[in-house]
Amino acid sequence: MIVNALPDHALPWIGLAYGVMLIEPENKASVVPHAKKAVEAAKNRNKLVRHCLAYLARLAINVGDYDALKFASEESIADAKNYREEDTRYEFDFVSRIDTSRIDPALVQRYNALA
Repeated sequence: MIVNALPDHALPWIGLAYGVMLIEPENKASVVPHAKKAVEAAKNRNKLVRHCLAYLARLAINVGDYDALKFASEESIADAKNYREEDTRYEFDFVSRIDTSRIDPALVQRYNALA
């Protein structure tokens, strides 16, 4: 497994999380922990942090983990002042799928303000 070979890199963890969600939906409880491991690896290497947080948000919505979505949103907002050579801009493709009855709408609004 690639995460064993590259445990300190973010992208293998994102790939694992996404793969589990698609291929093994019965194991969806492991999706968010894998995605959070990607965020941790990204922060440790100071690369692709926003990219990983956006994937965590997407995956959290897909598995219905709104605590993880809150975490991803808050971390993304807190990261606004940081610049990285290797990262993405803020991503918003998943925002329209957020059930605002399950998360503070003001948090979603603050995330949207990053555009």
